[in-house]
Order: sequence, then structure tokens, then C-alpha cells
Amino acid sequence: MFQYKLDVVGMEMWDSNLVQKIVRFKRSALEKALGLYVCSGPSIYVLAELDEDVLFECAMGGNKYQIRIEKAT
Repeated sequence: MFQYKLDVVGMEMWDSNLVQKIVRFKRSALEKALGLYVCSGPSIYVLAELDEDVLFECAMGGNKYQIRIEKAT
């Protein structure tokens, strides 16, 4: 199992409830890119090591967000 930092760009401050909503909104895209994963706070756990950084764009509730998972973290 590998742990990476989950970064959501577009929020003024970290809101775990909002992060979970955004991750649920992009669930199918995340599963296709990462396979099985678990989010816990500012971390995401995956079964396979990432080959490159992962970036997802998301528009929800009139706001734009970016889900960023960096390989180096």
C-alpha cells in the first residue's frame, strides 16, 4: 500500500467534508486512474505505486477545484 498527499486546490482552507464531496463527485475517474483507494484526511492510500502525478479538474457548486496527487509525496 502506498500513501500520497491529497491536495485540493480551490478551497480557502482545508474542509474535510468538502474534500469528501469532491472525491465522491470524481469517484469513477479516480478509480480508473488509481484503482482501489481510500481517502483519510489529507492522504490517499492506493494499492499500486503512481507512475506520474495525477490531476483532476472539477466544477462543483459554481466553484472550480483541482484534485492533485503528487508522486513525490
